[in-house]
Amino acid sequence: MRDDTINILDCTLRDGGYINDWCFGKNIIRNIIANLVDANIDFIEVGFLRNCDYSEDVSCYNNVREISDNLPKNIGNSNFVAMILYTNYDIDKLEKCDGTVKYIRVTFHNYDIDEGLEYCRKVQAKGYQLFINPINIMGYSDEELLGLIRRVNLIKPFGFSIVDTFGSMSHSDLLRIYSLCENNLDKSIALGVHLHENMSMAFSLAQEFLRIKSPNRKCVIDGSLYGMGRKPGNLCVELMANYLLEQYGRKYKLDPILDAIEEYINPIRDRQGWGYSIEYFLSAKSNIHRNYAEHYYKKRRLTAKGIEEILEQIDSNRRGKFDIDYADELYVKYLDCHVEDDNLYSYFEKYLQGKYLILVAPGKSSDYAAKYISSVKNSKVVITANFCPTEYSADYCFFSNMKRFEEYKQYIGENTLITSNILRLGVMNYLTLDYMKLASRHGDILDSCGILLLRFLERVKVETVHLVGFDGFHNRCSNYYKGHIEEHTALKIEDENTSISDEIRKMRKSMNIIFETKSVYGED
Repeated sequence: MRDDTINILDCTLRDGGYINDWCFGKNIIRNIIANLVDANIDFIEVGFLRNCDYSEDVSCYNNVREISDNLPKNIGNSNFVAMILYTNYDIDKLEKCDGTVKYIRVTFHNYDIDEGLEYCRKVQAKGYQLFINPINIMGYSDEELLGLIRRVNLIKPFGFSIVDTFGSMSHSDLLRIYSLCENNLDKSIALGVHLHENMSMAFSLAQEFLRIKSPNRKCVIDGSLYGMGRKPGNLCVELMANYLLEQYGRKYKLDPILDAIEEYINPIRDRQGWGYSIEYFLSAKSNIHRNYAEHYYKKRRLTAKGIEEILEQIDSNRRGKFDIDYADELYVKYLDCHVEDDNLYSYFEKYLQGKYLILVAPGKSSDYAAKYISSVKNSKVVITANFCPTEYSADYCFFSNMKRFEEYKQYIGENTLITSNILRLGVMNYLTLDYMKLASRHGDILDSCGILLLRFLERVKVETVHLVGFDGFHNRCSNYYKGHIEEHTALKIEDENTSISDEIRKMRKSMNIIFETKSVYGED
C-alpha cells in the first residue's frame, strides 16, 4: 500500500560537503540535483546559506538567487531546501520567498534556543516553509525537549527534526524521543529524522522510525548519496529509497540515484573516504562531539580503553562543542602518572658511560640495524624505540606509546624501559621513567618516543648516540620497517617532522647525535 506521508530529503550537497569543503564543481552540483529530481526525491537540500565568498563550484550561497542558477527547469515533484546555522548567516541577506527554494532548515544548539527560535520566526516572516533542526537532540533531557516542543508549536513550522548529531541513538532512545514528539508536537508539523553512522545503525533506526510512526503524521527522512557526509557519514539515500519503494509503494527511481553515485560520488569517496570507524563509535558511545575521539585517536598513542577513559572525564557542559585546548589538557592530565625515578637515572648514568650507544627506531631504514650493530666492535648498548626486534638482540626496549606496548607486551622482558603513562594499562615490574619529566619542556608537550628517549639520554649525560631508523614521516610511502607499526596518519606530518627536528637541534648542543641512516631530522 502506498504511503504518501513518508518523504525523503537528500542532503548530499549540504552534509556531504563536509567531506570536500562543498567544492563539488558547478556541473556536478547541477547534475546531482537533476538526478535527484529524476529519481522523484521529495526534498533536495542544495547546500548552506552562509556569509561567504560565493563560488559557483561550491554548494554554499549568500542568497537564494545564487542557488537558482543550479536548478533544472523541470523540477517534477521535488522541493528545494537550504540550511542555515543561524549564527553563520545574516538574515538580512535572505530574500523574500519567490517559490524557487520554498524550504529553509534552521539549526541551533541547546545553549542558544532563544536566539535560534527568534531567527526561525524571521525566516517564516519572509514566506519560507520552515524546518527546525535542533542540534544533538540526544543532549536534551525529557523536560528540556518538551519545553522546546512547546515553543516550536507556537511557531508552527512545516517540520521538526530528530537530529542524532553524534550518532549515539539506540532503538530505545528513538522510541523515547519519538514518543515525546508524537504526543506533544502539533499534529500539523512534519516529523523528520537525521541519522549518522557512528554505530552503523542509521538504516536500522530509519526502519524502526517508520515502524513506530503515526500513520497520520507526515515524516521526512534525511539521507545522502552513498551516505556521503562528515565522517562517519549518513543514512544512504539509495537504501532508503529502495526500502520505501518495496515496502511502502513510494515511486522513487533508483537508476538516477545509482548513476549519480557512480559518476559523481565514487570519485570523491576514492579520495576522501567516509564510513564506520572506531573513533566515531567511541564518540557516539559517550554522546560527545565527534572531534574529541577523533583528536585522541589520531594521536596513535592511546588504546581504545585509554580514549574511553578520557572521554568519560569530559565535563557535561563541554560535550557538545569541541575545544582542542580542553581536549589536550585532559590528554596530558591522563598521561601524567608521577613516579620516582631518580635511582634509574643514577643507574643509567653510570651504566652507559664509555658505551657505544645505538638507538633503533622502526623506520624503513632500520633494516640496516642488524648489519650495523654487528659491525660495531666496541662495547655497545642497543636500545629500541617502541618496538621489539626479532633480527637482533636489544639491551633495552623503550616504550612510551601505550598502543605499541600493548602490541609487543607478549615479547618483552625485564629489560624494558617504559614511561609512566603506560602504568594506566595496569602493568607492573618494568623500569619506569616519569612521563611528564621527559615529555614536557617549557610548558610544551612533545611525546614522540624518539624525543623522549633522547631527552632521557641527555639527562644521564650521554655524550654520543648513534641513530638508526629515525627516518621521519612521509606522506607518499611506507614509514615503517616490515609492517612493524601501522602507517602514520597524523594530519600535519610536516609540522610533526619540524617539531622533532627542532628538538633534536636543541639537544645537539649538549649531545653528539649521529644519524647512521638517512633521516629528515638530520637534514640541515
